[in-house]
Amino acid sequence: MLPLVAAAAEIRWVGAPAVQVLIGHTDNALLSSVAPRASGFGETKVDTVWAHAPGDRWQVNGYAEATWRHYFASTVGTRNQGGGRARGEVRWSSVGRLTLGAVASAFGETTVVDFSETTDTRLIAVARTRGGALAALGRFALHRTLTLQANARTSRVDYRTFAGDHIAREPSVRLEWQPLPRISLHACRRVAMRDYVDRPRYTAGGRVLAGTRLALRQDTTEAEVQVALAARGTTQVGLRGSRGETRDGGSGYFDHRIDHGSLRLEHRQGVWRWRGEFGRQTQVYRVQTGGTGIAPPARRARRHQFEFQVERKFAPGRTLLASFAREAERGNLAEFNYRAATVSGGLRLSF
Repeated sequence: MLPLVAAAAEIRWVGAPAVQVLIGHTDNALLSSVAPRASGFGETKVDTVWAHAPGDRWQVNGYAEATWRHYFASTVGTRNQGGGRARGEVRWSSVGRLTLGAVASAFGETTVVDFSETTDTRLIAVARTRGGALAALGRFALHRTLTLQANARTSRVDYRTFAGDHIAREPSVRLEWQPLPRISLHACRRVAMRDYVDRPRYTAGGRVLAGTRLALRQDTTEAEVQVALAARGTTQVGLRGSRGETRDGGSGYFDHRIDHGSLRLEHRQGVWRWRGEFGRQTQVYRVQTGGTGIAPPARRARRHQFEFQVERKFAPGRTLLASFAREAERGNLAEFNYRAATVSGGLRLSF
């Protein structure tokens, strides 16, 4: 979005609507561990990015999209899925080093949701969800190569047919360092506090505590390195790692740690663009166990995700797309194990 904001400073207004049409196939539409349901699908997506600069110090930008996916096989259950989301941001920059901003966003969609984080059984379902968020941010340039950013965000998510509604408060601090023009390093500390409306607390033995409401605190530390190369086109390499600790403030039944790492590669040359990303995540619970015996081990799971996409522009505003994505989870509880692969291709029209 930054190039659009830069352009808006000159022409005061800019917009970039687009339409994307895909056809594809997935071998596990509901991420099932026991009975994968394969189906072909058609998908249409409409989105737009816009920016406006009403003055030298003010910037207004936003993004909106609507997606509709239809599964051809009736075994999927809910054959029509999708929804919409929108985001708007206002920023003010001083002549010196300070930038202040406010962000508002909203969404509503019908999609596959994994509720397993706050349950002790496998729960994957097609759910209707809606929500919104408000955030305030501040950026301060400590040095020409060093920037500090602080955010405060609050959000609400409602699940229309499942018990998972919650309100979240999320302050964060981010430090960005760019020692060289083509190298940047980011470090972030984020605390998310989620208060559930209709999810109960559990005892350490897994019994529901009637009349209680679950509250989770998630502390996440993240680091990222980005490198840009300019040999035979433009290549960007990103390496990210994070550790998150979740605590339920009670018996510890939902306490767990998540370690996540990912590698992203993107290359542009002429009319071609390709992007690949590989991620690996390990989740380990502190009280919940997996397996049988006198002293069963802690519940744990390891998830791998891979995505590859190729684009070729064959005319101004006309781009062919092809992508492949695969994810798999393996752990010491068989009901949580699954794998899914999706392939798709289509056309994107930009106006």
